[in-house]
Amino acid sequence: MFKGAEAAKLGRSNEQAVLCCDVVQPIAQWVTGMRAATPEEDSMGIDVVVSTDCGDVPLQVKSGGRRARAFQKEHPDIPVVVVYPGDSESRIRSRVRSAVHRHLQNDGRWSKRPVTR
Repeated sequence: MFKGAEAAKLGRSNEQAVLCCDVVQPIAQWVTGMRAATPEEDSMGIDVVVSTDCGDVPLQVKSGGRRARAFQKEHPDIPVVVVYPGDSESRIRSRVRSAVHRHLQNDGRWSKRPVTR
């Protein structure tokens, strides 16, 4: 387990991996962008904000399951994406897509999203 400066460095690296996973191949057709959290959002436990065709979804990025579960207990309204060392962009993209989709379904926005034809 990482502590102090080492944990902070790993956290920043994992957040960057999430932000970059959308560059080469889009996460999903309904994802319109991603950005790093503002300082105010960061103070609320948000690392990344994913923009979708039915609104923004905050994300917390963690480097392990235990920390992710602890965060979810404290902030059940913020989805968590776990990024492990060596995860491929494809795997990170899949985790982000799943977390955002699940969040949109749970809060009812998915059923109200615009239908594109």
